[in-house]
Amino acid sequence: MKGHKNIIDIHKKIIDIGEFAFIGYGICNGPELLRYRHYGRFPKKKHEKSQKALKKLLAEYNTLFKKAKKPVIFISHNVPYKILDLIKDKKSVMHGYHYGSLLARRMVMKHKPLLCIGGHMHENYGKKVLGKTTVINSGFGADVNTLVEIKNNKLRIRFIK
Repeated sequence: MKGHKNIIDIHKKIIDIGEFAFIGYGICNGPELLRYRHYGRFPKKKHEKSQKALKKLLAEYNTLFKKAKKPVIFISHNVPYKILDLIKDKKSVMHGYHYGSLLARRMVMKHKPLLCIGGHMHENYGKKVLGKTTVINSGFGADVNTLVEIKNNKLRIRFIK
């Protein structure tokens, strides 16, 4: 990405653009992922290390959100846990599980950004409201695109096929 003036890495950063603050979380699930492992394959120490890393990330993101002076648009690789994240593929060993981000959910519930955009869960595109935040799952590839217009902190969202 270096050398490209029109690309900005916002992972673990707050970037003011126009009238909004953008905060980015680029990890798919990182240390959150071990909560899905019900198979007993992970030693207790690895799980504890994962939980410690998650706590550190939560603290970092709480700090970022508190620094925001403008309405926040939260860009997360994955959608918040239990929002547009259900695995529907019956062939998957994870069928029926929610696979969203705990960190994204906690940040949305605590800090109430204007908008949260995620995309990892390709089979669940759409929009929902979590608390006071509109959540968009835009991870549906070439079949559908998302247009978001914001005026006076009011959202207009269109899915274009």
